[in-house]
Amino acid sequence: MSNYSNFEVILLAAGLSRRMGSVNKLLLPIRDEALVRRTASLYCSLGMRVHVILGHEAPKVRSQLQGLQLTTIVNPDFEQGQKTSVRVGLQHVLLDGDGLLIALSDQPLLQSSDIAALCDAYLQGQQDKVLVPHFQVERGNPILFPSSLAKQISDQGRVPGCRRFIDANPDQVQFFAAKNNHFTFDLDTPEDLARSKETLKRTG
Repeated sequence: MSNYSNFEVILLAAGLSRRMGSVNKLLLPIRDEALVRRTASLYCSLGMRVHVILGHEAPKVRSQLQGLQLTTIVNPDFEQGQKTSVRVGLQHVLLDGDGLLIALSDQPLLQSSDIAALCDAYLQGQQDKVLVPHFQVERGNPILFPSSLAKQISDQGRVPGCRRFIDANPDQVQFFAAKNNHFTFDLDTPEDLARSKETLKRTG
């Protein structure tokens, strides 16, 4: 597999995980490793520069990332929503490479090959536009921003709230048609967890 070291990642791992009940979903085991570690490992395995934004139960989440080549950053305002974590992440990325992926930590079906396919499509397409994966009619994650555009947004004091930006700037957006639901499936509820385990069992 190619090396994607010219890509940076803001990996959002600060949320309260309310819909999962009393359990922090990022600490749940997926194929014998915590979900947050499994997801972070995908991006690390591609040689990307990964910045994990922590918040809720930050020490516990950080402990699951030991040994991985990445940076962890605590968002003190994580309870105010995902946008604050993106803002914190933008303060730490260099934006000197091919692109910036704004990624979620709770995608148990996502594979490194999915991420590589997304990046390859970006490199082979219009590198001045945001690339959004979708499956059927549903948008997915991660969202891939050109580094220059992410820097422009950040320099203006704005935060690329992805859905709002995509809806407001259709001329700056392109879409990647995924072959499966790996980009669109995230883990929010116990029912999602059961479905993901069943899917992973079937796919080996």
